[in-house]
Amino acid sequence: MDKLHKMERTRKKLDPNIQKTTYDRDAKLFKEKSQQLSTWIYIGGPEIDKFAKSLPKGETVVWDQGSASGRVVKRLIENGVKPENIIGVEISPDQVAIARKEIPQATFIVGDLATKHLKDNSIDAATQHMVCEHLDDATLNKVNEFTFDALKPGGRYIVVLTHPSKTAISSGLSGSGSFTTTFPWGGEGLNYHRTREDLIKAYKDAGFEIDGVKDLKMPVEAKKTHPDDYQKYQKYPYIRISLDMHKPE
Repeated sequence: MDKLHKMERTRKKLDPNIQKTTYDRDAKLFKEKSQQLSTWIYIGGPEIDKFAKSLPKGETVVWDQGSASGRVVKRLIENGVKPENIIGVEISPDQVAIARKEIPQATFIVGDLATKHLKDNSIDAATQHMVCEHLDDATLNKVNEFTFDALKPGGRYIVVLTHPSKTAISSGLSGSGSFTTTFPWGGEGLNYHRTREDLIKAYKDAGFEIDGVKDLKMPVEAKKTHPDDYQKYQKYPYIRISLDMHKPE
């Protein structure tokens, strides 16, 4: 049996609620390990920093999607966004409990991103880090629709996820499709590989105007602090992609 058929068979055995189950079970472990990942230290975190610093100071309201235990929310606060103006939505109650305890000034909602939580034209910006690759096409389209509606005209949106060139190699897929993955903190989950073109098209179809797309590698600085990771990621052309977009005025 070839590699793709093996992945297909494995995928069918997974609980459809595997993402929530895994994030609940490993909530504390995720919080500890996610902060230490080289991909967060050198790529994800800095991308959120740049985005947050570019936002207008003052009463900017930001929605963090898939907020987990507050990793992105903390970076937003460090870069000048007021905690009381941040709304996090996360499917895992255990993750939300941690976030509420550590960042009580922010608002955290237990919920699925495919359910509408925010009023139309109510937020100035939205952030999403390592989330949409775990969403099937129908769910991704729904999240894009709700995000577009929630943003005020001119509102900004950043999405950071695993680069399509990496998921293509990891999955063995040449076109868009799903595969199973093992998280760095343990447990299995579903990933969805989309080509770079299909990914960008999904956001354009939702009405967003794309302001920038970055294809990101592990920087050479990581060679000193995380030599094993640096070497591991050399086999991939890129490991993260960052999409910066806005809702037209």
